[in-house]
Amino acid sequence: MILNKKILILSTYPVEEPLHGGQKRVEAIIKFYKDHFLDVKFVAVFHRKYFDKYGVDDIPIEDAGIIKNMEEAPFASDLISGEAIYYDTNTRQRLKLLLQQYRPDIIQMEQIYPFAGIELLLPEISLKPKLILSAQNDETRLKKDIFSGIRMPKKEKERLLEKIEGLEKRAIKNANLVIAVNKSDAQKYVELGAKKCIVIPNGIAKITPTPAALAHWRKFKDDHKVEKLVTFVGSAHPPNLTGFHEMIGTDLSFLPNTACIMLAGGISNYIQQEYGSDKAWAKKFWKKAWPLGSLSDDNLAGLIQQSEVIVLPIVYGVGSNLKTAEAILADKKVVATTLAFSTFEEYRALPNIHLADSQQNFKQSIIDAIDSAQVKRSQKQMELAEKVQWQYCLEPLGDTLEALAYGRTVTTLKHIKRNLVERHSNK
Repeated sequence: MILNKKILILSTYPVEEPLHGGQKRVEAIIKFYKDHFLDVKFVAVFHRKYFDKYGVDDIPIEDAGIIKNMEEAPFASDLISGEAIYYDTNTRQRLKLLLQQYRPDIIQMEQIYPFAGIELLLPEISLKPKLILSAQNDETRLKKDIFSGIRMPKKEKERLLEKIEGLEKRAIKNANLVIAVNKSDAQKYVELGAKKCIVIPNGIAKITPTPAALAHWRKFKDDHKVEKLVTFVGSAHPPNLTGFHEMIGTDLSFLPNTACIMLAGGISNYIQQEYGSDKAWAKKFWKKAWPLGSLSDDNLAGLIQQSEVIVLPIVYGVGSNLKTAEAILADKKVVATTLAFSTFEEYRALPNIHLADSQQNFKQSIIDAIDSAQVKRSQKQMELAEKVQWQYCLEPLGDTLEALAYGRTVTTLKHIKRNLVERHSNK
């Protein structure tokens, strides 16, 4: 059913040529919405320095003072981008005109940050659309973890955390629907006053690598005399670096001579910065580790298929790890922390999954995975693994959107089975 409604999706990053998990989640949601809404529009408010690819409706921040603040505090760039919706003159004017002309029935905010500007802008133009908060993380908890590892004045940390916590509470209470990525986050949102909350975990799109991509990585193995690729895929996100450092570290001598670690995505550059060649131990490290940078979807799919082991060294953070879904669907040997399988608990029992929560056990699990034979999945296990694809993850949204758009109450058994969490306000 196509809903005769218009929806505007607001984000603090574009989704042209998506690379990190947040972008890929938004891209999947946009595609899903285009099959369910009469009209779908996406707008990102962002800093050009961080994203050089963007769409015609996206709005780069222009205010020099706001840009300076963002570059001085990149760890708070999402919050600053959200506030720029109102405080950057160019952004406010462009978005106000778009809202007045487009007049969306629903506005979806990707994460809490666009609400920082929208809560001020909407009353000015007397527009009252229904609001959806698409929450990818428990932001207060996540930022608290990230800030703990950053050198910055204690008062500044406390100020930012207080602002983020207040924003998160207001966004949740004002939203007509909150989309959570796991049950524990959903429970928190309900406790904070969410009117309705549905759990939509992260998924993945299946990509079959081309023969050229597979040939590229076979040649890599031949050229470098490497038989076993141990691959870590991740964005330049602080939890990814922390996880790698705590679970694998700088000493790769535990790896067999025929194995090496492949670093793909933004984490590659991040680790290069932290494990620079000026450090005494770095030369040994980089003999066993290959920084690949960002790869095309085809090349990444080829790398994963040619890899012996996929590692997921996640030690803190919240939400639902898209890379876990990717590893599950790839049907490769996986070494992961227990936390990496948050929201994917039912997949832990699949064959070839090794869980370890200390560096010693994680390294030993990598060796065990390299040495062990690949166990074939049963038909039932293969069918279960297929469920991590976006079309299955997003399916519960369909009826929920219809109920939201037309003010209906959803009480069917299938919604209960789909982990729908509801709390009706007594106000």
